[in-house]
Amino acid sequence: MLQADILFACERSGGTPVRKLFQITTLVAITMVLSVVTNANAQWPEYTQIGEKNYIEIGGRAYNRPGTDLDLAILQDATTAETLFTANQATSASSAAGVELSYNFTTKYTRKMEFRTFVGTWDARSTIDQGNIESPLFPGEIADFVDYNYDARIFSFELNTKRSLRQGMTLFGGPRYLSFNDQISFVAGDNADLIGTDQPFDLERRQSIEAINHMIGLQAGLRFEKSLSQYFRAAALIRTGGFYNPTKVRTSNQAGIVGLPPTELLRTENTKSTGTFLAEVGGKIYLDLHPNVSLFGGYEGTWIDGVALAPPSFFTPESGEVETANTLFMHAVTFGMRFGW
Repeated sequence: MLQADILFACERSGGTPVRKLFQITTLVAITMVLSVVTNANAQWPEYTQIGEKNYIEIGGRAYNRPGTDLDLAILQDATTAETLFTANQATSASSAAGVELSYNFTTKYTRKMEFRTFVGTWDARSTIDQGNIESPLFPGEIADFVDYNYDARIFSFELNTKRSLRQGMTLFGGPRYLSFNDQISFVAGDNADLIGTDQPFDLERRQSIEAINHMIGLQAGLRFEKSLSQYFRAAALIRTGGFYNPTKVRTSNQAGIVGLPPTELLRTENTKSTGTFLAEVGGKIYLDLHPNVSLFGGYEGTWIDGVALAPPSFFTPESGEVETANTLFMHAVTFGMRFGW
């Protein structure tokens, strides 16, 4: 009864004690953060250009990768020919996570260097179980369900030397290794009998194809830096590179009765060497929390032309050809912290 009287009195006075306490606490916290930032920047009043001292950046990446833009019907209704699943849907993967590390240092010969690496993964899964499904993945057969999985992984490693061209502009370049692997796998089955037969058994067909790219080459780029205010700074970059890319495509096709070891119908491994071109653009905004500590957030977009991808390779597993006339695009929101010394 006493608690009810207190709450009723608080409501009449215009709000609950918890809400008022939250408002006061938030105001105090904001005031303290602004005070810390102001005091820290007062000790570091002059803008120190990024790259003029050693620093390390540790952060994350929130990837979004559009589909391959291939207008291919992977799954369709066997009666109406309605498209149920396209290659573009199959390879569209968003909200993937990645990590990035960048270490910038000066050698004893006063040469400025940068070591940078990042990784990222995508995983897209779909289940189509409406029945009466046909596909070029299993021609001449009808499935009741298809479990589809698309996995992709990217890894980059680079070592750059840097040279200042003028205030706010730095030229960098060096060797880089970049790998991109993607894999499609699916399970198609019939809940009543063998696919394409009248036998009273359940059959599953399992198929996978993996495209592997190992790109080794050189890159060069420009980095632009500018102070926005006492607390904020901005950086933008553009880079291009040429790579030697020995690609490989692996295919596996199995079928069997549920509960028994599957029979391997096809296994292939084809290779092709090609040239690959890369272009990247990006930018970051830095917030100085301390003379040696900053927060950053930004964006980066990457185009890679001349790579093997799993979706187009699905339809040529027996020809021995590896299709490399593909362009890969991905972009990411970047965020993290920078520590200098």
